[in-house]
Amino acid sequence: MDKQEYLDLSKYTRIVIKVGSAIITNNYDIDEDKINQIAQDVSYLRKQNKEVLIVSSGAVACGMKVLNIKKKPDSVPIKQALASIGQPYLMSIYEKAFAQFSTNISQVLISIEDILSRKRFLNAKNTFEALFGLKVVPIVNENDSVAIKELMFGDNDSLSSHILNLIKGNLLIILTDVDGVYDKDPKLHKDSTLIEIVTQEEAWLKNLKGKSKLGEGGIVSKVKAAFIASKGGKTAVIINGKRKNPIKNLFLDKTFPKTIFLPKSYVKSKIYWINNCMSLGKLYIDYGAFESIKNRKGLLAKGIKAIEGVFLKGNVVDIMLDNKRVAKGIVNY
Repeated sequence: MDKQEYLDLSKYTRIVIKVGSAIITNNYDIDEDKINQIAQDVSYLRKQNKEVLIVSSGAVACGMKVLNIKKKPDSVPIKQALASIGQPYLMSIYEKAFAQFSTNISQVLISIEDILSRKRFLNAKNTFEALFGLKVVPIVNENDSVAIKELMFGDNDSLSSHILNLIKGNLLIILTDVDGVYDKDPKLHKDSTLIEIVTQEEAWLKNLKGKSKLGEGGIVSKVKAAFIASKGGKTAVIINGKRKNPIKNLFLDKTFPKTIFLPKSYVKSKIYWINNCMSLGKLYIDYGAFESIKNRKGLLAKGIKAIEGVFLKGNVVDIMLDNKRVAKGIVNY
């Protein structure tokens, strides 16, 4: 597609919507009206023959509400406990909201191990395909309650970019509390300008700052997730989720404020996965092996000089030559 076709949102058929804690909370309380709006917007998209998946934060915030805790704790075990308390409550609100539109939802908790392992990645993909076939709206969250700190996505923005590839989606919509990406913080600078279209990772984007009160992300993680999507050949849009029916209006109103990240070119799902998957080890190779890789002949054991890290079949590793990464690949044995 050319630039104008990418800008035509009506062409996208499988959509991931990322909903952050800041969007569905209001003064440390759960904003059920906003969740109702999201359900209404998704119902509208489904009537346009679009398949929709939601990546939703908010479990910790819901746990805080249940226990009447006003300040987000710093302790990882406490936050994990709050997530386990809040997740059922969060899903009950979503279930009630979607029931108004005769829509069934499902809960899918994903851990980073489900992404790191190619086998588990493909198993999850099959589950989502089955859910779409059953006309269900999957609602995804990280499996915070049992995740190890060193093996966590850290924020659902990152998770959403991986889920987009996992389900072979073509549009990622990220909801935040501003109208998109600005050249300066709009909350501090009245002369800030909304960047409407991004086609490449410009230097000023790397200097962005900002983090939400209840969530783990912020504008920085949202821009990073958008770039992961666009570099993977998919379109990403950052919009203000605090506006009324933001998703529906994004599709109906061409003047709706947004920042859209346009893809450069199509990337195969497997390549997208390898490029963005955490490497669990390093293989140090000789020049003969490097020539074999360049000629797409694969890597044999005899070309490996040293191994670093702990990994299994199906994991991604870095390929090193003279202490420099020259490639990434999947371990086959």
